[in-house]
Amino acid sequence: MTYSLIPASSSFAPAGAFAGFCRAHIYRGLLVCLSCLVLFEFSSMVFSEERRIWMPAYPGFLKGWNLKMLEPRVLSCNETGCYDQFGSLLNLEAVEFLRDIPGNSSAAAAAAAAAANGTLLAVTGMELCPAIPPALVGAVKVLTEKLSDDEIMAANQDLGPGGRFRPPGCVARHKVAIILPFRDRTEHLRIFLNNIHPILRRQQLDYGIFVVEQIGITKFNRGTLMNVGYVEAKKSYDYDCFIFHDVDLLPENDRNMYSCPNQPRHMSVAIDKFSYHLPYNTILGGVSAFTDAQFARINGFPNIYWGWGGEDDDLSLRVRSSGYNISRYPAALARYKMIKHDSDPSNPANPIRFDLLRAAAKRFTTDGLSNLQYKIIDSQLRPLYTWLLVDIGTPPAG
Repeated sequence: MTYSLIPASSSFAPAGAFAGFCRAHIYRGLLVCLSCLVLFEFSSMVFSEERRIWMPAYPGFLKGWNLKMLEPRVLSCNETGCYDQFGSLLNLEAVEFLRDIPGNSSAAAAAAAAAANGTLLAVTGMELCPAIPPALVGAVKVLTEKLSDDEIMAANQDLGPGGRFRPPGCVARHKVAIILPFRDRTEHLRIFLNNIHPILRRQQLDYGIFVVEQIGITKFNRGTLMNVGYVEAKKSYDYDCFIFHDVDLLPENDRNMYSCPNQPRHMSVAIDKFSYHLPYNTILGGVSAFTDAQFARINGFPNIYWGWGGEDDDLSLRVRSSGYNISRYPAALARYKMIKHDSDPSNPANPIRFDLLRAAAKRFTTDGLSNLQYKIIDSQLRPLYTWLLVDIGTPPAG
């Protein structure tokens, strides 16, 4: 008797079924391999120091740029930068050009800046600071308590004479002069310094603060004081970015970078006094940022406005008449708290400011840096800032 090792009820599977089984497993294997490749590519993009992304919300020519240290969670981009879903800035100041862009004058400026940084790196042996400063925390508590100069200095012991600071261990990407027009606001100045210094240090800026005080009791001239601060700051150091700042405005987010992009920047977009809304689209008052070339091209602030109002709208007209656009961070990022204060009876509203504004676009080439006149009465490198006491003359009669 012969015995079969195969039960009578069993039979071999047809050849077609076996082939289908093999094909199914091969497809599954290919799908797994493809998934692994996609995951590897994505992780390489996330963790590599340099990665290229395509941003459909940006103008087409920006597709040729290489961005360093840019997080992959970009939600939207515009001329001021890229932002995630929480309104946090993803810094585009780390852009390096892969090629010259025809007609884009910023390419030459970027090349010059890169050359200067290369020289500095060679001398110091240090690398550039990260494009996104690692110590930033985002929203910050605004400090409004009244402190003495000694208390503020005790909290800012790493400042040099004149309130100067350079980040230790790396070369700053931005050399920034903060310019404040000033008169009779000592308590406001202390509050401002107590808030601004920690933020600027966390942003790893090479910076100095210049307080330009107008002598005498004549009407205040904010525009002329800004121009004086710009000229004197340039004499002291090779700053490449100038922030023109009212002393009563305190930033609420340290990701509101105090740097200068390719277009003049209006920084104080959302102020608590205005319920954190932009009053009107062309406003350029409060806090504004310009590169050296931008500020020179618009001939600086106007000198003709004595008393409150007008000079910031004139500045806006200069910017737009010179072919620039006003750039801004999102309102969720560019938030400021205004220190409450009474109106200054010695600085009433300028009654002719609207008449002056009507001719502003025609006048800006002759009124500004080009006809600036002043005299330095005193200057001091104080522990928290550089102080300039200036005589800018008196308003014209009538």
